[in-house]
Amino acid sequence: MSKIHICRQPIFDEARTVFAYDLLYHSGVHNFFEHIGILSRGKPAFINFSCDLLRPEIIEHFSPKLVMISLRQKGKFEEKVLAGLRKLRELGYTLSVDPVSLGNNLQTILPLARIIRVDYASTSDEQRQSLVEKMGKRGRVKFLLENVQTIGAFSQARQLGYSYFQGHFFSKPAEIGYGEVKANKIQTLRLLETLSKPETDRHEIETILRSDAGLSYKLLRYINSVSFGIPKKIKTIEHAVSMLGISGVRRLLTLIAMNEAADDKPAELMVQCLIRAHFCETLASGTKFKERSPELFLAGLFSLIDAILDQPMADILQQLSLSDDCQNLLLRKNNDLSDICRLVTAYERNDWDEVGHHAATLDLDEKLVAEAYRESVSWADKLTNGNLEE
Repeated sequence: MSKIHICRQPIFDEARTVFAYDLLYHSGVHNFFEHIGILSRGKPAFINFSCDLLRPEIIEHFSPKLVMISLRQKGKFEEKVLAGLRKLRELGYTLSVDPVSLGNNLQTILPLARIIRVDYASTSDEQRQSLVEKMGKRGRVKFLLENVQTIGAFSQARQLGYSYFQGHFFSKPAEIGYGEVKANKIQTLRLLETLSKPETDRHEIETILRSDAGLSYKLLRYINSVSFGIPKKIKTIEHAVSMLGISGVRRLLTLIAMNEAADDKPAELMVQCLIRAHFCETLASGTKFKERSPELFLAGLFSLIDAILDQPMADILQQLSLSDDCQNLLLRKNNDLSDICRLVTAYERNDWDEVGHHAATLDLDEKLVAEAYRESVSWADKLTNGNLEE
């Protein structure tokens, strides 16, 4: 079976809530239809269709609420393609277009579009404003800005009238200098510090849980959730520690603490941390670094903690007892484990050439890499589907 690489990138609304996912693939579009519902988390999925696939008999297999059509086709559109687009619009499908890539086709296609996609990286402030002013006169059309990399760019675009935003702005620390850490986050950071120390034993973990009823409740609630899969209900902290072991409880408490620290951030930020953690760990299990998979799990989990706490990564790491290699990964310094982390971030960017390079270096089958990504997305989605919340 040929490899089927698919990654998803979130598209946010003005409240920084995920509105949809862009599904980016590296194979024939036919091969990944079966993964759409899982990867999109039940939200709308933008998919780039070539002209030969823009046929109602293909797209009608999916609800207009699930699949949105991205059109970036260059060259003249045949009349049968235009007829197919008109029918899909009548059926309720959303068409998003990039005015630049459409070129001479713009005036033909624009009346069918509901979303205009604009690339931040290839436009100036004046161009982005002009597009909204000119095309916004059409009424119900909305604007999606791609490659938004900073909170400042997001705020500016929102003021200009953009409704949707795609890019890594949500995973960056605040830009207005680093202020004091909020009191609740200081408490969480202290918990993470304790959990990261190798010498923290069972007695200390149980003491922490007994002194924090809320933390104990969340731990037991998660362990007893359907997604965790334990058939017999766990009723006490002692029982939880006996069932999962100290390392298992330590990991769950770390996830809960991270989620609490991110409570004022877009929910997708925590999802991204979890995907990275599981993806790093799963990839490591198929390499000579299998024994070091716990380190790689933590490296993935903490990879965006600077954005969660709005503090420099180096300052945060001074308070966590992580291995030297794990710290170097988080500071983006090279070591033996770097290829795994680079493969993970390349996959997020849909940089398939770099994915192939790092997979070859690690002697990983790309098909297994693709499966590990889909498994990691599914795991993260299940975990954050209310199980770590109040």
